[in-house]
Amino acid sequence: MNATRLLLPALLASPLLLALEPRADGLTFHPAKDSSLTKSTDIDMSFELGDISVVLNGNDMSGQIPTDVSGALKMSMTWTDTYVELDSKDNNKPLELIRSYDAMSGSMDMSGGGESNNNEIPDFDALSGKSIKFKWNEEKKEYDITYHECEGEEKLLKTQQVDMDYRMMLPTKEVAVGDKWEVQTDFIRQMLEAMKNGDMGGEEPAMTAILQDELFPQMEKLLEKFKTTCEYKGQRDADGVNAGVIAVVIEGKGDLDFKSMLESLIEEQISKSGQEVSFEIGKAVMGLSMAGKGEILWDMKSGHIFSAEQGADFTVNIGFDASVDAGGQTQEVEAEIELTGKFSTTTSTKK
Repeated sequence: MNATRLLLPALLASPLLLALEPRADGLTFHPAKDSSLTKSTDIDMSFELGDISVVLNGNDMSGQIPTDVSGALKMSMTWTDTYVELDSKDNNKPLELIRSYDAMSGSMDMSGGGESNNNEIPDFDALSGKSIKFKWNEEKKEYDITYHECEGEEKLLKTQQVDMDYRMMLPTKEVAVGDKWEVQTDFIRQMLEAMKNGDMGGEEPAMTAILQDELFPQMEKLLEKFKTTCEYKGQRDADGVNAGVIAVVIEGKGDLDFKSMLESLIEEQISKSGQEVSFEIGKAVMGLSMAGKGEILWDMKSGHIFSAEQGADFTVNIGFDASVDAGGQTQEVEAEIELTGKFSTTTSTKK
């Protein structure tokens, strides 16, 4: 048999076979050295009161709770990151990054009983107009975080996270259309880190220790119950930018047991007051469930985020029962409270 007769059809068909083969794309973080990228993020969260039951000393007090209780949180930030130095041997991790906060605003609206109260979040804009430098410390294996060409409160530096680039959402290898991978649920992780590192009242070291020892370990365990799954959808044009498309699904459900923490906090307050008070907490549990989705567009050429949006519905269930005896007066309370809400975040970029 003539080998050419077999080889020729194979050669002719090879371009078609290559076209049908799934293509692997590299979604990598690789901004140019000394380049700058301006990002804007808007965060909205709203909630309202759902089912509620409050029983005080055997009497149903649920009817005295306003049914129109609701709240809304809005935060907006615009900042510019300058990538002074990157580590090409470690996925282009920033070795030195300058972050300049251009504008920040935050407000909280609470309504109930026909009344509404809107307040700016205290000190939320404290970093507006200031610059932060992240410098990788190889010996400590962490970033040294300092103010850059300006001054500010040191406690604000403790809340800063270097990764506001969505780098944690990227796959660890090249992916083809339809490939999936899991990452940490980012906004919960960042919220936890900010709370752990933030100022919780230096004048109350005992209460700070209780939160650090009892609350945060539970929150870290709760975080394990939530997962974010990413799926690569291929590439598309986004305002002239060749963008890799990452679909995001967020889901999870878990509980926090506040019983031990509340007992410690109350005992601390009683010891400071000098009053004779006895109490017993039967349960103090908060359940959180969440489901949502989103999309990240990744600038394939420039190697950084182009835009992102995520949204989720959540439900919080609080169960509490306790009794308190003060001055011979005993109060017993049982409560079941449900809150339902929505969370959304959008990010855009401008070179």
